[in-house]
Amino acid sequence: MEDREYKNVDFSEEDFAIGTYENCSFINCNFANTHLTERQFVECRFESCDLSMAVLSETAFKDVQFEECKMIGLDFTLINPFL
Repeated sequence: MEDREYKNVDFSEEDFAIGTYENCSFINCNFANTHLTERQFVECRFESCDLSMAVLSETAFKDVQFEECKMIGLDFTLINPFL
């Protein structure tokens, strides 16, 4: 997925497809307790999102910005170090 904006989406209750998200914006989205396994975020922006307790196993982040996000209990040691 490229160049998309996700606003007010509750990904803890909706399907969040495995894949690469490039140049996407996530605004006021809920990722709490969501499995982000095997997703790649490239040049994405998270603004006012709740990522508390999200599972980051093999998740990749490259040039990602987090602004005013709730990020309690994240284990960044599990992310994919490749990116």
